[in-house]
Amino acid sequence: MGNFLYNIALKIVEGHKAKQESQKASDEEAEKKRREEWKRHGQLITKFRNQFIADLERDYAKNNEPKFEVGQKVLMNPYSIGDHWEGSVRSLISHTPFRGPVEVLIDSVGLDSTCLSEVIDKYRENGYLDKIRSELDYERFINIVSDRLNDSKSYQWIMHSYRFHKDGEPDKYWRYPLREDKFVSLHSKAGKAVLKLAKLEAEVEEKKEAAKRAREEYESLEKDFHKQIGITYIE
Repeated sequence: MGNFLYNIALKIVEGHKAKQESQKASDEEAEKKRREEWKRHGQLITKFRNQFIADLERDYAKNNEPKFEVGQKVLMNPYSIGDHWEGSVRSLISHTPFRGPVEVLIDSVGLDSTCLSEVIDKYRENGYLDKIRSELDYERFINIVSDRLNDSKSYQWIMHSYRFHKDGEPDKYWRYPLREDKFVSLHSKAGKAVLKLAKLEAEVEEKKEAAKRAREEYESLEKDFHKQIGITYIE
């Protein structure tokens, strides 16, 4: 009787173990299939993304000439409005010995679309492009991406960008290109306004510092005088 019950228990355990192993194999196969499908989907989205961006870059370049050319001296404009991708010029300059507008030389001209590329990748990660399954879905891809871009925060997704350096200090402070809106022409009205504003702001800061030093000097002399005549003020 004991052996009989033991054999039954053994068969139950073995059956349960076999079922677990079968389920594990099935789960592993399903996970493998899911990873392969995700990889194929990623390759398809990357292909569509690159094509979509290339078309936008071509149209942008066709309709927009770069404002600056290689070898041109321009100003990094500290009053340029910062954006969520590059930040502000003022912040970039703050990590260098320079302040205010910085005169730099343009080394090369290109088109910047890196933010758009990352945004489309995030659309995929968030599931917005799950319905894109085959090579026939490119138009659907365009519609989904375009709708989401139009609904999101306004941003110039394609723009000319420039590699540059400060004369005499190549590659020392800025190793990456910046978008066109971060620069202003030296001899343009805007450039002259930037230089004028920076000069006035510097003068204001100098006067503030001079006023601070003058106040500190006065307060020190006042304390000495009060000591001489024996006046004590309760603060």
